[in-house]
Amino acid sequence: MDYKAMADEYYKTAENLQRTQRKYEDQLKTCKACNREKLNGTIAYYRSLHREMIHTAVILSRRADGEYAE
Repeated sequence: MDYKAMADEYYKTAENLQRTQRKYEDQLKTCKACNREKLNGTIAYYRSLHREMIHTAVILSRRADGEYAE
């Protein structure tokens, strides 16, 4: 397995998720008559996904460097 390539893919995905999260954060700042609870839930969801992607990428990077412990 090519752990380095997999880690890079996870980092790219995390970056895209963060971009989407920021879009919703900007929408939350500018909207007046929107469902703020739903937007906050969506932001929390993307934040959680981003955190998980970064965590997985770090693990894969360590494995690529020969460290197998989590």
